[in-house]
Amino acid sequence: MKKEMVLFLFILLMACSNNTVIDDNSPVPSRENGITREISKVTVTPGEEVTVNLYVEILPNQTYYLAEEKVPKEIQVLDGQPDKDNVLKIIKIQDVKSTVISYRIKAPDTPGTYTFTGEYAVDGMKDPVEIMGSNTLFVQ
Repeated sequence: MKKEMVLFLFILLMACSNNTVIDDNSPVPSRENGITREISKVTVTPGEEVTVNLYVEILPNQTYYLAEEKVPKEIQVLDGQPDKDNVLKIIKIQDVKSTVISYRIKAPDTPGTYTFTGEYAVDGMKDPVEIMGSNTLFVQ
């Protein structure tokens, strides 16, 4: 019962947000069911622009997916509308299919290591799970 309540609250939070990234309905290469992150270039110079891809793999019987992509606060998101904590909320509840969601970022001016985090839920999951794949941007 507690797990269902956590998932319900996660879905409600996501549905009430107006900071939604719209997917571009691009075809996605076959991957494991769920969402994985790929940073196009992980070692960059200060101010360099980079593309982040979220690969969404949906099974035919799944009817929705939700995700929160937590971008480090020091990184500027050039696409989408992150909230005040630099979180992109992704909600898809109609015409659900596998796709690639892309957004561009600008590396901070300060060299360092920056870590992306996030979680997602798809139809049939009891709890949200971590977005896997690339999660670190090195600014040198």
